[in-house]
Amino acid sequence: MIILNFELKKAHAVKPQPTYKMGNVQQFCNKQYQQHRNFILYGVIGCVTTAIDVGIFTLLAHWNMHELLANTISYQVAMVASFFLNREFNFKIKDKVWQRFLSFFIVNLIGYAFSQLLVFLFITKFGMPDFIGKLLATILAAVCQFLFIKHLTFKVKKTKNSEA
Repeated sequence: MIILNFELKKAHAVKPQPTYKMGNVQQFCNKQYQQHRNFILYGVIGCVTTAIDVGIFTLLAHWNMHELLANTISYQVAMVASFFLNREFNFKIKDKVWQRFLSFFIVNLIGYAFSQLLVFLFITKFGMPDFIGKLLATILAAVCQFLFIKHLTFKVKKTKNSEA
């Protein structure tokens, strides 16, 4: 009887739950941030420059500028701001300004064309609702642009001394 009672207690024993200390959560968050820092900052800067784009567009449209001209101006100003903010705060690479700016500009034009193609495909060909098609196209284009900007525009060339 004693043995049986011991076995019942053992069978119904509750496993202790792992305890999560705030330090572990903070370490996890810090690790994730460090691994994805460039992408997170790219997104934050994208939000800031989108606000710049929309703000300038709204101001120019309020002054009765044609919407396509207002959109072109606001988009270009936001793109220039994006280049300098990413250069200064995200990738922190300050050499070859004009070469990198030209690369950034070309990547943005290709990203814009890719976004247009995706909007056309998602909405016109696949019948997605406008908002969903635009949102999906924007996300896919932004991820592609980030990869090109990180690995082409702001790529740091390794020298023979830095490889050793």
